[in-house]
Amino acid sequence: MEPIAGLFSLFIILFVILFFIVMILSLTLWVLMLIDVVQRDESDFPNPEKNTKVIWILVVSLAVAIGAGVYYFSVKKRMDNLFSVAQDESLKPG
Repeated sequence: MEPIAGLFSLFIILFVILFFIVMILSLTLWVLMLIDVVQRDESDFPNPEKNTKVIWILVVSLAVAIGAGVYYFSVKKRMDNLFSVAQDESLKPG
């Protein structure tokens, strides 16, 4: 019976460590995306409208990790790719 209890304790400890790692990573993503949405110009959003920036600030700040993930894939990654392609096109000769 003792080996099972020891294995269960090890499982709980590993689960708690994994939980804290995931929480730290999601908090980091949330902070970075909140900083990005605040610093990004209104015209740098896909399909910019009047209150696009305010809406994204609300989505990221209220939905925390899920909002940060949605913002990362739908705005940051897409717009950063567009800007890098535009810069590459402007560096081409001719």
